Amino acid sequence: MSIEDVPLTKEELFHKLYLGTLYRPFKDQYEDKWQEEPFWAAVEVFKVQVKEIGYEDPLERLKSYHGRESFEKIRDILKAGPPACSREGWTSPYTGEKIDVLSFLEVIHHVRGAKYEGKERIVILDFWATW
Repeated sequence: MSIEDVPLTKEELFHKLYLGTLYRPFKDQYEDKWQEEPFWAAVEVFKVQVKEIGYEDPLERLKSYHGRESFEKIRDILKAGPPACSREGWTSPYTGEKIDVLSFLEVIHHVRGAKYEGKERIVILDFWATW
């Protein structure tokens, strides 16, 4: 039996629907690219989809899912976009250079735990001391 043949659990299906309907289509549409109508249409589609898998109130599940209490909060988070340092083409104000996170992480020795695959969010601390 291949991995594709294994049925998803209710939680995994919810997560897949959330990512496919509300997150991925809008994650790059932040700030001036944001459009309200497509987002609210996707919210309605999401509500129908999760009802079909057994969630009457998706907000109950979303509250425990990264603290999203409402669809307005999800909208606000997506509309704000990622932190400036994780956006494509970001230049450090201190060094004036673009930082390629993946090349930086390649030189770090992996000890244990999950490896960075480029999908995770990370924090870049750009610190320069002068004294």
